[in-house]
Amino acid sequence: MQCLIAIPQTYVLFVTDCTDVIAMTAKPDDWLSFTSELRDFFLFRDLFTSYKITYILRSENFRALAKCARSRGFCFFHVSNSVPVWLSLEESH
Repeated sequence: MQCLIAIPQTYVLFVTDCTDVIAMTAKPDDWLSFTSELRDFFLFRDLFTSYKITYILRSENFRALAKCARSRGFCFFHVSNSVPVWLSLEESH
């Protein structure tokens, strides 16, 4: 977030496949062990003109899918709106 503010990028959309991150930002009082991190998060968040954080399914998170492919020893570039069968999360287990 600090890097985005520094360049200055003030209209941001963060996308995550982690439901805990969404829960932390929605109800920070339920996550007391992250109080200092969430304080910093909200401080930086308030510096953006427009801010949104959204949840996506893990199967739609192409960065995570690319990391999975690299961990299998593949050189991976994905330019498509569909996931190859060999890279599906079901194949990972």
